[in-house]
Amino acid sequence: MPCDVRLLTQDNGGTLLLTMYDNGPRDVPEYSRAVSYLVDEAAMTATQVWEYRHSPDLYTWATGSSQLLDNGNYAIDWGGIGQPLMPFYTEIDPQTSSKVLEMQFVHGLSYRATRHRWQGKPAEPPTLMVANQDNGSGHGSTAVATSPSLHFSWNGATGVVGWEVLVGEREGVPMTVTRHVERKHFEDGVSTSELVDLVEAVRNSAEESEGSAAECCVWQVVPLMADGTKGKPSNTVTIRST
Repeated sequence: MPCDVRLLTQDNGGTLLLTMYDNGPRDVPEYSRAVSYLVDEAAMTATQVWEYRHSPDLYTWATGSSQLLDNGNYAIDWGGIGQPLMPFYTEIDPQTSSKVLEMQFVHGLSYRATRHRWQGKPAEPPTLMVANQDNGSGHGSTAVATSPSLHFSWNGATGVVGWEVLVGEREGVPMTVTRHVERKHFEDGVSTSELVDLVEAVRNSAEESEGSAAECCVWQVVPLMADGTKGKPSNTVTIRST
């Protein structure tokens, strides 16, 4: 029984490729497969050009799918209605018939599985925290720290390539960009030594303009996206001088 039948255009519309998941015969041997055909509408013919059978054979009497990926591989869902602990997903390089990836459930089954590029832009803003290097403790919105460092991340976001680090003399005043940080990890940051230099610059600026040194600095980060835009600004944290 055919499942997930797709008719795809290739070569700028010059070729029609039909892909499907074939549940297979119900006699011996029972096996399911992914299969593709070249379709000639003028001649009313379909020519098989590729198939994949799992080794050892798998058989599912219903469900399943076969998806041709942008990189030329096939993503095959075996459905899971059949042998116990059978894989539900196998990605195949059709040139070599080698497995690129295979997954299975310990319990349960699947109807279809398709692979897509995920783009995440969470509703929640990035998280900014200040930590005290002396005792390793994390702090919320306000901290009195002798050796502070900043740590920031945007959980679930894709496309973040860097960060703007902003600072203000106190709450309610305009903030200025003091540093650009390249995104290298799930969580990036500004080290204690870098932060000390930035804090000193802010305090000196405040002393020159107002005649007294700033007692605290307010920090915020803004993610820089791969498409040239900026993401949501983070929460602010205040570091008070000791």
